[in-house]
Amino acid sequence: MIAELQGGEDLSSNLRFNVETVKTGKKGRPEQIFHLNEELTLCLTTGYSSRQRMIVIERMKALEKMLDGPYQQLQNLSVDMKVSQRLGQIGSEMMNKRKDEKRKLQKKETSLLMSVQLSIDFDLPQHQLH
Repeated sequence: MIAELQGGEDLSSNLRFNVETVKTGKKGRPEQIFHLNEELTLCLTTGYSSRQRMIVIERMKALEKMLDGPYQQLQNLSVDMKVSQRLGQIGSEMMNKRKDEKRKLQKKETSLLMSVQLSIDFDLPQHQLH
């Protein structure tokens, strides 16, 4: 497979690899090290044996199945967090509106109290003022 890849076979961009030459062999002879991505590694390791391919396929399916539960829980948690955040925003908006209404009512109350007080002051008979 590596020889085919080196031969310039046209592969998609996600099947690229790097070759590094190092002196690690006997007597310092140069050896090539191939840095393969995941797809090429799986292709290379499973290409020799149908038994090995089935083991890899079964393991991948088992791992994907294991992720289904936590992934769904994570999605649900994300939705719950967004709903909670939005409810917090709505609650905050309502609280601000309530505070504004309370301020307006307090102003009206103060204004009414002042007018009632003025009316009482002007309605008192003269002899009660002395």
